[in-house]
Amino acid sequence: MKRGLYRLANPNDYEFNEELGLWELSFDTRPIAGTRCEDPVAGAIIYNEKRKRFVETYMKVQHDLKNRPLHTFDFNDVLEWAVSDEASEKQCWYVNRLLKAANEDQYTAVALDFMRDEVAAVPARMELAVYFCGLKQRLAADTEVVKKIEEKSGELPLVMTAVQ
Repeated sequence: MKRGLYRLANPNDYEFNEELGLWELSFDTRPIAGTRCEDPVAGAIIYNEKRKRFVETYMKVQHDLKNRPLHTFDFNDVLEWAVSDEASEKQCWYVNRLLKAANEDQYTAVALDFMRDEVAAVPARMELAVYFCGLKQRLAADTEVVKKIEEKSGELPLVMTAVQ
C-alpha cells in the first residue's frame, strides 16, 4: 500500500443483497465495518472512516519499522559489563581468557565454556557479541579496560615472551 492510496466508498458503490436484506459494498465484501449496512450513505461513512484508520495505522507501522534503530552486537559492551559491578570475578576471568586467546580455536573454546557455565555464564543479551564479534573486536579493546578486567579476574597481566 504505497503512499496511503486506497479506494473510498460512496453510496453508489452499494448493491442491495436480497438474501441478507442489506446493502453490500460491490468492491469489498470482506466482513468489516461498512461493507454491509441498512443505509448506503451511513455504510460509506463508516467504511471510509475504518479504512482511513487502518491505512494510517499501517503507514505508521511501516514508518516505525523502516526507522527503527538497528541493534548492533559490540564486544566493547561485554568489556564494559565485565568491569561493572554486575559481573562476577569468574565472569571477568572468562572475559580475560577471551582477550588472551592465542587463536580462533582457543577463543571459540573459551567462548563456548563461558556460555555453558551454569554458575558464571555470559548474560544471554551478550552471547552474540562474545561468539561472533569478540574475536576481531577484542584487538581494539581499550588497554585501561583490559587492565581493570585483569585485576578484577585475579590474573596477572599478559606478558609477552619470546619463543625460542
